[in-house]
Amino acid sequence: KVLPKLVPQTAIATRFRFVKLLHDMFQIASQQALLELGESVFQLLDSAHYNDQTEMLSITGMVCNKNDVSEIRQWFKNWAFSNFDWEKAPRKIDVPTLSAKERLHLEKYLPTKAKTGRSLARALGYRIDNSASGHLEKLKQYEDFYQYYPYFARISL
Repeated sequence: KVLPKLVPQTAIATRFRFVKLLHDMFQIASQQALLELGESVFQLLDSAHYNDQTEMLSITGMVCNKNDVSEIRQWFKNWAFSNFDWEKAPRKIDVPTLSAKERLHLEKYLPTKAKTGRSLARALGYRIDNSASGHLEKLKQYEDFYQYYPYFARISL
């Protein structure tokens, strides 16, 4: 009996991407969990998915009073990652794996104004993906997320 309560009808009727299915199940579960609190809702602020050797889904939001939803949306409306719409699929994050040398070289050209990946592609001088569109998309992703992209290095103390 729990499964039909959490699984969206669209998942039963059509072939559904797993990430979107989890996203929609989270929406349903949060709504059901907050029903007994009456005036509380879960306000989605962002959702994204990425593959870190395992497909990951990240949902950011807050529990608030129904009457405060428009004010909270105002607070976050200029945030680059904001997404208040449960119907919208989670953003895919696909940042390329770059060497330390590549990252240091590209850092000189960041931030860019256009954020299309083209200026980084010119600066790099070679493709990091087999297709031209995939190459530009990966570099655009790097432009969007380079400030949040972890840097791991082996050091000796």
